[in-house]
Amino acid sequence: MRGLSAVLMGLGVLLGAGVSAAMLLHLSIPGLHWMILVGLAKLTLAGSLGLIAAGAVVRRLAIRAEQRDAHLLISQREISGRPPSEAEDQRF
Repeated sequence: MRGLSAVLMGLGVLLGAGVSAAMLLHLSIPGLHWMILVGLAKLTLAGSLGLIAAGAVVRRLAIRAEQRDAHLLISQREISGRPPSEAEDQRF
């Protein structure tokens, strides 16, 4: 899941940087009214922020799942009273 979060955040950054570069270089779609172009730019920037936020949420969920799994493994070891096997240690 961390890979997915990195992809989402990377796409958000690329999209935002692309729109910002297009605005700085005065690139536009010919034939459209300027108000439509401003609206498209705003929607694209909002979409890039949404991608970055979604990536951050996915990363947070992945970290929480890893912490929960580690906590469950530790509590199972304490309950059973046996030393951990090699297969359990290789998971983390």
